[in-house]
Amino acid sequence: MAGERTYAILPCRALDEVIPFYEALGFHVSYRQERPNPYAVVRREDLQLHFTGIEGFAPESSYGSVIVVVADPTRGRARRHPASALRAGRTGWRRIVTASSGASGSNPGLASRDALA
Repeated sequence: MAGERTYAILPCRALDEVIPFYEALGFHVSYRQERPNPYAVVRREDLQLHFTGIEGFAPESSYGSVIVVVADPTRGRARRHPASALRAGRTGWRRIVTASSGASGSNPGLASRDALA
């Protein structure tokens, strides 16, 4: 069905812990509320990620994930290197995955960098 979308709401301890990470990757906050429930949306062109703050949430125990696939990962990120984004969010797991050189097709070889910030 054309034009339909779905948005998963990702949990976090606090919005102020995740928003700087995504801002460092070129996203901007397009919506934010604190009451009655902490909720924010970050956007980069057609990509939107939704977050809700949950008191006592433990990201290291969470199975919540998001995969963002972009055609040109260098476009729009000239301002900051991905490593800067890893340092921007100081709590929870952050993973930046990039296609390895020579990878092609729908299942490229991937290299990742994890950080418990």
